Formats: sequence, structure tokens, C-alpha cells
Amino acid sequence: MFNLHGTLRKMTRFRSHSNHPSVTVPPSVFRDIRIQYFLAYATLGTVLPYASVFFRHAGFSDAMVGWAMAIWSLAAVASPVVVTMLADRAHDPRRLLGAGSLLTAVSLVLIAHSQNTALILCAWTFYCAISVSVLPLQDGIHFSQQRRRHEQGQSTTPFHLVRVWGTIGYIVPNLILYGLMRQGMGLSKVLMTGAIWSTVAGIQSFRLHDPGAVSPETAGKRAGNVAPSSMFSAARALFSPYLIAFTIAVVLMNMTGVVHSGFYPIYLTEHVKLSDTWLGPVSVVAVVCETLVIFSCGWMVRTVGLKRLLILAMLLIGLRMGLLGLTSNVWVAVGSQVFHGFLIIATSVLPQAIFNDSADDGNRLSMQGVLVMVTGSGRAIASLVGGKVAGRNISMAFNGTAAMCVIAAILILIGFHERPLKIATPAREDGEDPLLVAAASGMGKDD
Repeated sequence: MFNLHGTLRKMTRFRSHSNHPSVTVPPSVFRDIRIQYFLAYATLGTVLPYASVFFRHAGFSDAMVGWAMAIWSLAAVASPVVVTMLADRAHDPRRLLGAGSLLTAVSLVLIAHSQNTALILCAWTFYCAISVSVLPLQDGIHFSQQRRRHEQGQSTTPFHLVRVWGTIGYIVPNLILYGLMRQGMGLSKVLMTGAIWSTVAGIQSFRLHDPGAVSPETAGKRAGNVAPSSMFSAARALFSPYLIAFTIAVVLMNMTGVVHSGFYPIYLTEHVKLSDTWLGPVSVVAVVCETLVIFSCGWMVRTVGLKRLLILAMLLIGLRMGLLGLTSNVWVAVGSQVFHGFLIIATSVLPQAIFNDSADDGNRLSMQGVLVMVTGSGRAIASLVGGKVAGRNISMAFNGTAAMCVIAAILILIGFHERPLKIATPAREDGEDPLLVAAASGMGKDD
């Protein structure tokens, strides 16, 4: 079991290493980025499980739901890469993160109080344009903080043990909302609770540890970085011979994810015949299983191997989507949620770490923004096509994504070759394998 107190104690104690002096950071749980992940994903937990059903109640057709989800994906093509590029240059990423979180809260208030489909779409577009940059910026801040800790000779925290707090944050509002919805809370008020979580996240972001550069070498890289050079260098890394098959596979898995998130709630309410009240608890089933999978990610990488784990995850998600396409049985529909964690590690844990391994201090945040831009393009296509296909036959939409998962697994099998990551961190005091920490932290290229 993850020992939060022990890990925080280690995270706030610097050791002398190389030419860097020993520095002590005052211990404060509220300065830990895991709190930020908890709050950011708590906001998502009040939006994603209910958005498509909210649109339905507002009078949206299947095609319009597809358009709404495509707006989310299209926003990811431009917004995150601009924000992370600014963060890689001179702006304090904590301020950008705070502004994004607060504006996300404003947009959710607008959505909840809009009176017709046109106004809802406008407010939703504003929400998408702002909110999609929050998560990659947050990831970039984490990786920058880990790089800073390495420069000071500290032990680092594997990414999956940080990202899992987002999963826990996703669960909490769903548990709260289930009880409130049983008492008659409407979907517009559900979105208002998301605005509250996002407001707290905006305030919290200013308390994070400074992720800025420490060493003169790192500071020089950041100061000398001229926009949009960081974006172009990140894009070259994503489409390098080493990563191109992996990049395409990740895009396909993100396309699968957007079809699932967009139409699974509609599938539950209109095909399986569950009431709206059960959407939250069904989502919690997925996220509880996700928590276990993410906590086990480091062990699985060490035991199964990175490449085999990726292939296994993609095939399991293909099985999940195939089951949804074949039946509307309630037990199969809910039971398939046990595979959800493998979708998350294939789209939101391992890719971020692997791509960060090809980043340097001049484009570390931009790498996460370009990743979202590339996957967002695929997600937008999947939303548009998926909306049209689902409008005719929702089973066909799910079966199509199952086929994409199989293609993604084949790409990893034949086109992705594991390479040893350089050990970018001193051994942890708890005896964890430093190579695994380097892999999970995504660091190693420039050491």
C-alpha cells in the first residue's frame, strides 16, 4: 500500500549530490502535486460521466453529441500546445495552471445555466478550449519537478504513483453525487459541483512547489528556448523512427477512449435501460478498478515488461469494446468496466512517461502539449465519425473501436522496440528499483 506520509517525508528531504548543495524544503502536504491531480480529476468526475446525458436532456441528437465531443478533441489540437509552449519559455506554469482551472469553473457555470442548445454549445466550446490544457500542463509540471529533484540529488516519485491520485479524485465526486442525485439533484447542479472542484484546484495550484530550473545548464536551456522551437522539437521526437509506431498506437487508443466516454453513458441509459442515477456508481466501478491497475503499473512493467504490458492493455480494451458491441446485458455492460484501468495506462500513464523520456529541459512541457495535440486530432475524428455511426448503430461504433485496439497492439508488436532507460535518479531509500523509477518517471534521455 502506498505510504503517503512516508513518501512526503522523503520528498521534502534533500541529500547532497554532485555539485549541488543540500537544501531543505518545508514539508507541506498542500504543496504536493498529488493534491492537484486529485482536484483536477474530481472536476472531470463531475463532467465526463454526465456530459453526453446532459446534452441528451438538452435536446441534442446523437450527431450533435458527437459534435460536442469533437469540440473537446478539436480544442486539444491547439490550446494545450500553446499553453505548454508558453510554460517552457518564461511563464510560471503554476500561474497558467491556476488561470486554466478558474476559467474552467466559469465555463461550467455557463453550461449549467444556458437555456438552449446553441448557448450550451458555445459554453461547452469555451470549457473545452480552457480545460484541455490543464492536464498536460499538470503532467509537465510534475516531470519538471522530478527533474529539479534529480538535479538536487533527491529521490523521485514514479509518475503512476502521482497519476493515481487523479483516479482517486475522480471517484470521490461520483460517490457524493450518487447520494445527492438520489435525493433529486439535477444534472445542471452536477455541473455546478464541478465548478466548485475546479475553483479549489485553481487556488491550490499557487501552492505547488516551484517547478522552475535549478542548475545554470537547465536555466540556460529554458531562457534560450525560442517559440515555437520547443513545439517543433517535441513534434520531431513524437514522429521519430523510435516512436512513430507507438505514437500511432496511442492515437488509436485515444480514439477508442473518446468513443467509449461519449457513448457509453447513452448505451447504459438507452440500450441497457439503466436510470441516470446509476451513471455515477457504474463509473466508480471503472475507476476503482483503474486505481488498482495504476497502483500496480510499476510492478507490471517490471514483471511483464513494457512492450508486453502495452500489448496486453490494448487487447483487453479491444475485448471490452467488443463485448459492448455484442450485447446489451447489464452484467456484461457493467462488468466490462474492470478493464478500464488498462485504457488509462495505455493513454494517460505510460505514453506520458515514455514521451517525456525523449524530452529535454527546453521542451519538457511542450512534449506533453504536443502529445495532446496529436491525440486530440485522432479523438476529434473519432468523435465525428463515431457520432454518425452510433446514430445508426451503436454496436457498430463499439466494434469499430475494438478493431482499432487490435491494430494498435499489432503496431506495438512490430514497430515498438524497448530501449533501456538511463538511470536518472539515485536509488530510493525504500529500495525500489531505480531503473523502474526512471521508467515510471519518464526521465533518462539527457543524463
